[in-house]
Amino acid sequence: MLEIRGLRVAYGEREALRGVDLDVAAGEVVGLVGPNGGGKSTLLKAVTRGVALKAGEVLLGGEDVTRLSAREIARQVAVVPQSPALPVGFLAREIVVMGRTPYLRFLEQEGLADYEKADASLASLGAEALGLRRVEELSGGERQNVVLARALAQETPLLLLDEPTANLDIGHQVVIAKLLRRLAAEHGVGVLAALHDLTLASLYCDRLVLLAAGSVVAEGAAVDVLTRDNLRLAYGADVAVLRPEGLAGPVVLPLEPD
Repeated sequence: MLEIRGLRVAYGEREALRGVDLDVAAGEVVGLVGPNGGGKSTLLKAVTRGVALKAGEVLLGGEDVTRLSAREIARQVAVVPQSPALPVGFLAREIVVMGRTPYLRFLEQEGLADYEKADASLASLGAEALGLRRVEELSGGERQNVVLARALAQETPLLLLDEPTANLDIGHQVVIAKLLRRLAAEHGVGVLAALHDLTLASLYCDRLVLLAAGSVVAEGAAVDVLTRDNLRLAYGADVAVLRPEGLAGPVVLPLEPD
């Protein structure tokens, strides 16, 4: 689904990504973890040409992303940004159906089938009640659900998510995590999600990539990536890494203060 090779991105003199390699296969949920400013959001933006590449290549479905049109990219990858800006005055359902835009001809309007897909996307998140509410009436968490539903309605083989569980309570976090797993398992969708919650990432992702200071510190199964040494190196903090019986991955907790 996604291949990144030797990716380098710079903002002026500051290099945000330093030779990053990363893959996402069909049906795989990959968690991108690491400290603030480590390069996670920049990497996600690079996939859809949101930032210029200093070096390296990004391949979507085997095609160099720099040679694809915006429409072609939108048919291959849907993005859930960290702080989405939504136009006021629209119903949530109207925002979600915008995910169907890449499949419409010039000046073509959304049809019944498009709205049915939008409604189904909201329902998959347990958010169908939001459909007829205006954007400006929604809380931060409700807006996040609307943006995720728009990405689902886009029906792409690859999903990129930047902090998809931000502003959500634990119940909705689990709903989204389970939905991403189901999309991967049942529909072969590839998922790359930047996550701050290390425990949530360890339990629901097939593989983790730990990114810090623009470089990959560790990559692999959660038990191999989320070690005290790796997390101390990436975050500059000492943590406890627990392996409770019955859980698929480790639980990461801050240590008690001295």
